[in-house]
Amino acid sequence: MIPAGDALYLQLTGERVDAARALRCGLVQELVPPRRLLTRAREIAARVIECSPLAIEAIKRTIYFNLRRDIEQSYRFVAPLARAIEGSEDARAGLAAFVAKRRPEWKGR
Repeated sequence: MIPAGDALYLQLTGERVDAARALRCGLVQELVPPRRLLTRAREIAARVIECSPLAIEAIKRTIYFNLRRDIEQSYRFVAPLARAIEGSEDARAGLAAFVAKRRPEWKGR
């Protein structure tokens, strides 16, 4: 998940990684003071649960599937997922909410 050069360097040298280096090479997404850690984790979780469960599941499955696949395999995997989501109740709810300028009510179907 991190650049190959960083992964090789860290694994081959066993060098310890400070927070700034972890952020630069992508081991962490952001740095948060310890006193704000739980609050920030809850903020992130709240943003994720506002999204369609179908979309979240598809995104996670796609990313993990594509880690070791070529573009053809990726497309064959993603295309049916995209079609299923496009025709879902959540897709219609998301579009209606966007047009109405309100939050969608996700059903996960």
